[in-house]
Amino acid sequence: IEEDTAIIELKENDGNWAMIVAGWEAEDTRRAGVVLKNYPSFFDSTTGTSVTVKGTGLTVSGITVE
Repeated sequence: IEEDTAIIELKENDGNWAMIVAGWEAEDTRRAGVVLKNYPSFFDSTTGTSVTVKGTGLTVSGITVE
């Protein structure tokens, strides 16, 4: 995980799925939580199974998902 970022990933293992949410620091992990809480604002059917979350605050307008 790069500095000032977080990741959200879905991993599959023998038909079981796990979601990994982790950030460089606690604030980055909280930012990823805001993304998950506001899922429709950030994801669509083409997003994939792994994204990087970046931003400067904990508001939806200050967060980007790549």
